[in-house]
Amino acid sequence: MELLKLCVNLEFAVELMAAEALFLQGSPKKEHYRLKGAGTAALCILLSYAVRYEMLGAFYPWGNMLRCVMILLLTIGGIFICCQCSSVQAMLWGIGGYTVQNMAYAVHETLKALGVIRVGAGSQPAAVYLLSLLIVYGAVYWAAYRLFVKRIIQFECAVSQREVVLLSAGILLIVVVLSSFGYSYSHDSIMTMVFRLLSILSCMMGLSVMAELLKSKSLERDLILVRKQAELRADYYERLNDTISAANLRFHDLKHQLAQYRVRTSGSLQIPHEELRELEDSINIYDAVARTGNEALDIVLTDKSLICQKENIRFTYMADSGKMSFLETRDVYSIFGNALDNAIEAVRRLGDPEQRVINLTVVCHGPFLDIHVYNYFEGELSLDGGLPQTSKPDRASHGYGLKSMRLTAEKYGGALVVSANDHIFDLNIVLPAYAEQQLTNE
Repeated sequence: MELLKLCVNLEFAVELMAAEALFLQGSPKKEHYRLKGAGTAALCILLSYAVRYEMLGAFYPWGNMLRCVMILLLTIGGIFICCQCSSVQAMLWGIGGYTVQNMAYAVHETLKALGVIRVGAGSQPAAVYLLSLLIVYGAVYWAAYRLFVKRIIQFECAVSQREVVLLSAGILLIVVVLSSFGYSYSHDSIMTMVFRLLSILSCMMGLSVMAELLKSKSLERDLILVRKQAELRADYYERLNDTISAANLRFHDLKHQLAQYRVRTSGSLQIPHEELRELEDSINIYDAVARTGNEALDIVLTDKSLICQKENIRFTYMADSGKMSFLETRDVYSIFGNALDNAIEAVRRLGDPEQRVINLTVVCHGPFLDIHVYNYFEGELSLDGGLPQTSKPDRASHGYGLKSMRLTAEKYGGALVVSANDHIFDLNIVLPAYAEQQLTNE
């Protein structure tokens, strides 16, 4: 009996911490997080035992709700000191865990009201009571993780403190109101069951709102960063265009002057041929200037060709630029700049010179413009939402190149598809040839 009373008093703290652990899957941890987590758990257990159910008496259920809130605040603090997260994210995960715990509690109480579980404190052995809790809570936690938590934790926490406070207050208010009414009608099993069902639905709705809020905020942040990246890229290529234009004139003149000088000095050999060759090689950078007929594409290809020369990467391209007239200049920068940047980053890591190859083709197949880039890569490729996950540790600041290209393709009614086989990465962007007419009509 004493063991059962102890378990009943501690069950909320244990259930809550288990539910919150669902939200911490994959979260980076701070130093000594195990020791800090154990300390938080010990404080929660001490508080649970210090303020026991039998001590609440006439203060039940409001005293119990205050007790639960105090434990919740302790666990939120524990999340903050154990995980590398903001106070806003710690609050969000804490409220999420409380919502899952309350949903499991409501399911357990509903099953008791229906008579499916005939267990009550003092009427059955402690082992039977604990077994029923373990089965029901385990099933609900598993379902909640699959349906809601997994969706929630895949997004970066980009919500504001005000939004989290409003969401948390709303969920807590609904839970408190429904719990208080459920207690008020505890003598009526039907009404208790009704309020428990409402509590379950409310918890599910709260988790859905949380998931959609994080998703919308994550997409909003991605869009802002993609647009900022596009602006910076466009500014870079516009300045590069001025530099290339001025250099082209100078390189062209120098190349002819050097040829004439070589002829004039061939007899006297006033300058060693080796030095002339070095000077000529440095001027031959002019040959790397792309001339596809599309000025924006030429700037990008020239820039990447020079980088590939420096990195000993073979870069070949074939572009039917006459079919690209419907693409805006900034979109050309975004598509080709991001695609080639990713390819260069992948092949520069390869040790085999035969694999340091990048190929780009831009051709029209019937009513579609097909942009195709392929290159070798090493390691394993993990796809998330149809796009490769960035290999850089700071995922919040990287991985927007492909997102930017996909958004640009969708702007023209097209699509971006990536695939990887035998360590060859294929990027395909397909745009309808009538995109120019569509944009004009809009």
